[in-house]
Amino acid sequence: MKKIICLSICIAFTMVAMSQSKSKSGTSASKPAIKIQAYINKSGKSKMTLDEIKSWTDSLPLLVKGDNGKIYKLHTFDIAIIQKEPYQMQEFGTGIDGFPILARRAIDNLKAGDSVFLKNVKYTDEKNQDQKLPNLVIALIESAAPTR
Repeated sequence: MKKIICLSICIAFTMVAMSQSKSKSGTSASKPAIKIQAYINKSGKSKMTLDEIKSWTDSLPLLVKGDNGKIYKLHTFDIAIIQKEPYQMQEFGTGIDGFPILARRAIDNLKAGDSVFLKNVKYTDEKNQDQKLPNLVIALIESAAPTR
């Protein structure tokens, strides 16, 4: 009889401990982003017009929105521009808290179908630690024709 009571108490303590650890881990850790988009005009975008891309690259800090709903402030990233015609990929090095000058100038010459590619994307978390984010590709689309 003593063994049954002791076993019951051990099971009860184990169940309580497991439920507490689940509730703690569920509230403190958020789901990491699997996909990110440029955050401009209070929305995430992966296709932009030339004016939108220019506006986003000039805005500091650079913000991206994860598929988990969280907004991240970019710290470092490697940038490449992919031109559709003639097909060409040009890398511009690492951006730290913004776009490198030569990359920003190259963005001025983009055409519809070209893309801006950010890889090795990192943000700084609340503990001041660099955390990795997924790659970001922004496709350039034609702007809407002005109405007359």
